[in-house]
Amino acid sequence: MSNTIVVGPILGFRGIKQERWYTSALVVLRGDATPPQLVVNIGGLAQPAEKAVLLKTYAANYIWRLEWSVKQINKEQVVEYAINAGETFCYVVPAINMPLRICYGSCFGFHNQKDINKVKDKNGMWKVLQKVQEQKPYHLFFMGGDQVYSDQMWDALEPLRDWLSKPLKKRVQAPFTAEMQAQVTQFYFDLYLQMW
Repeated sequence: MSNTIVVGPILGFRGIKQERWYTSALVVLRGDATPPQLVVNIGGLAQPAEKAVLLKTYAANYIWRLEWSVKQINKEQVVEYAINAGETFCYVVPAINMPLRICYGSCFGFHNQKDINKVKDKNGMWKVLQKVQEQKPYHLFFMGGDQVYSDQMWDALEPLRDWLSKPLKKRVQAPFTAEMQAQVTQFYFDLYLQMW
């Protein structure tokens, strides 16, 4: 494949219907519009993705959602998956009528880069979560709160810095220009690439 994965896969739970566990993966590829190839392996049986949806194109980046489902059975199943014959990842599908193991997370980062220096280990809680996951895998991980912090945008982008320095009345009347839109879009795209 000529495409390079720049973000992902980021898994999404799509629900349970008729004893099937529906999953999706978000992936950003850089290169061309060739759909990514997902292979799912359950107990030694490989199956391709059921659906690949191109969600957005930005510059030479293609944002895809891959969809598949797994038949639930009377025991937990480890589901392995790989995109474009790359690294293999896995998750666990619960048995039918099994209580779910769920964890919750909130606030993915820091509002201010200076705050990072005040913390001994910025990934401390992620390491705790990983230890638990390795012993008894979660079925679902709910993320709430801020997934990225963009406060630095106001300092990083000159058109926004200039706009913010104006009195409120002038800011309200000032247009949001095409240049501002392009810079904000690029800023957020780069931020998500960096954080995810």
